[in-house]
Amino acid sequence: SKHGHGRSALHAMILTAVPVEDENQAGDGSDEDAFEEELGGQSRKRRLGSLRVGKKVTSTARMLAVHEGERSRLCQIVAAILIIGCLLGVAILASLVLLHRYAAENDVDITHGIYGDEGTLLAVFSYTAAPTNAALAWLVMKLLSKEGLSSKASDANYFDLPRGTSLQSFIPDGRIVKVWRPAQKSGLRLKVAAHGGVTAALQRLHNLGPPRLLDLAPPGPPRLEADAFLQIRKMDAKRQRQHSSQKSSISDSSSSNVVLISHPHHLPYLLALAWHSGLRPLVLDPAIYSRVPWSQFGCDMFGYAKSVQAGPALNGEMLHLNDYQHKLLQRDDHAEQLSALGPLLAAANSTLRFYRCAIAANMSKTGTEVEARVRTCIPKL
Repeated sequence: SKHGHGRSALHAMILTAVPVEDENQAGDGSDEDAFEEELGGQSRKRRLGSLRVGKKVTSTARMLAVHEGERSRLCQIVAAILIIGCLLGVAILASLVLLHRYAAENDVDITHGIYGDEGTLLAVFSYTAAPTNAALAWLVMKLLSKEGLSSKASDANYFDLPRGTSLQSFIPDGRIVKVWRPAQKSGLRLKVAAHGGVTAALQRLHNLGPPRLLDLAPPGPPRLEADAFLQIRKMDAKRQRQHSSQKSSISDSSSSNVVLISHPHHLPYLLALAWHSGLRPLVLDPAIYSRVPWSQFGCDMFGYAKSVQAGPALNGEMLHLNDYQHKLLQRDDHAEQLSALGPLLAAANSTLRFYRCAIAANMSKTGTEVEARVRTCIPKL
């Protein structure tokens, strides 16, 4: 019985132990489930964290994109401001250049002459033979062109006049007869009225015609130089009526709007005719005529064709001027006009005498002897 009781007790212990193991196993399963749930929670946390990080990255990228766009727009604005500033600078610089050029073109030199202005008329008169007129036509076209005349004389200066307060008056002198100096690009506004053979030279050699060129001696009855000046006076008076709002008087405006051009030896006589008609024209600086390439047109150093002798031609000019003065003396109704023309006629005669003496000096001597002989031609007061 003791052995049976022992076996029963052992069996009970075994049976008692078995449920304990099942409970432990059940507990072990609960721990695994809890672990798995814990792992699942951590995984969800990681996914949520990843989502949050992803949202942060996306937000940062968007912010960077916005900043990049703003920076691009800012660069565009700065570039536009710089371009506008450059354009304004160029505009201001161009305005200053134009103002400087405008001031230069409208500058007036009281001592040496008046600069070209709008509405100026070049009154061109022929002289002697065709080669001389072709050279005068060349000079006119240079004045009309944009390039103008060269600064250096083509030949020696045989037309420059002595200057000085102790000398007798020559024309031009800046007082009795003033000098017109072409302004920059003034040729764009100039018009031409021509008389004689120089008209044909302008038409044939340079294709200059109406409305810029007016023929003062068209085909038909002959028109003398005196008649041409009367026509110029009518044209000038009409221009003055159109510009009546200007402050200057008709005579002053005539002096600044009509420029007389011809061979320098012919100008003194032409000026006397112009003054007699009521005009007070300007003339070119005599040094400009030394820039004409006379030899290219078959002329000698004094601007005469080979068929014409300078000395006799100049003597003829002096005779024309003396005859004109003599006719004025014969008529009582011209006494007042002769008195007004007195200073001009005296200066014209003095100029022609100087040119005649200078021609003789250049024809007979050479080198430094010429200068010495020319100095003896200068009359003193």
